[in-house]
Amino acid sequence: MKILETSQKIIKDFLIDYENGIFCKYTTTNNKITSFYFYNYKKTNLEYVDDINELKKVHWNKHHEFLNKKFTVKELKKFTEFDKLYYVGCSRDGMLSDKDGNFISSVILIDMTFSKIYLKIEKKKEKCQKMIDSLNHDFVLTSNIVEIPYYNQNEYKKHHYTIELELIIPDDDYRNLLGNKEYLDDETKVKIFNFIKK
Repeated sequence: MKILETSQKIIKDFLIDYENGIFCKYTTTNNKITSFYFYNYKKTNLEYVDDINELKKVHWNKHHEFLNKKFTVKELKKFTEFDKLYYVGCSRDGMLSDKDGNFISSVILIDMTFSKIYLKIEKKKEKCQKMIDSLNHDFVLTSNIVEIPYYNQNEYKKHHYTIELELIIPDDDYRNLLGNKEYLDDETKVKIFNFIKK
């Protein structure tokens, strides 16, 4: 019997300390980079984002589509674009912040279920439209009136329509409404909805 070694994988892990509070861990396989991530002590995972405004324009469930930057080992060693490192929570918590932990507002989705349960909107179409019209449209990106499915309807209500919104508010207002919270909970979303009323 003969055993021949047909290939060999050499896997190495490295840590770069940029000496400014930012670090990068990366792994190479046969001297080619196979994975990397940036981090600091405030946020455990930082992503390179070329244009943060692109992320701000979409809901967090699409943020991952913008995180595809690849680096060579040489580029990581010479990296200096620290102002383009952000925490992008995606499905972990949906949050977005700069590398120092300052939260950044992006598109907030007010869906049918949220509107019915937390905003208590189950009305006729005309009243839903009046409610949409009463909002500050500087912050509203999209708005719809939708019929609540029969299995979620309140049997004591005569009409079963509610609203759906996509909205965004300025970063300072977003941070103010979040307060000390680390994630956008339902209570804060209600506050944001009330904030955008005229």
